[in-house]
Amino acid sequence: MREMRSRQKIVFIAAIVGFVLVFAVVCLWGNYRPSYSGQTIDRWFVDLNSDSVEKRKAAEAAFEEMGADCLDFLVSQVTAERPSMLQKTRLWVSDKVLG
Repeated sequence: MREMRSRQKIVFIAAIVGFVLVFAVVCLWGNYRPSYSGQTIDRWFVDLNSDSVEKRKAAEAAFEEMGADCLDFLVSQVTAERPSMLQKTRLWVSDKVLG
């Protein structure tokens, strides 16, 4: 009887640990953004529309270096209606707080 309960506890704990690991992997995988030279692709995308020629050239070079890694992001920007609140917040923090 005690063996059965301890075995059930082990199976239950293993199931919870497995669920947490799968959840963590899915969350981290879903938030992956390519980056180059310390800036995420979101930031480089904003720099493509900058008034500064230097920023635009640097952004173009960054996209060339990231290559095919940035295709999913670029397609999402073409099909997106407008940026999400999370994206706007990230860009604002990146621009205003982190400089």
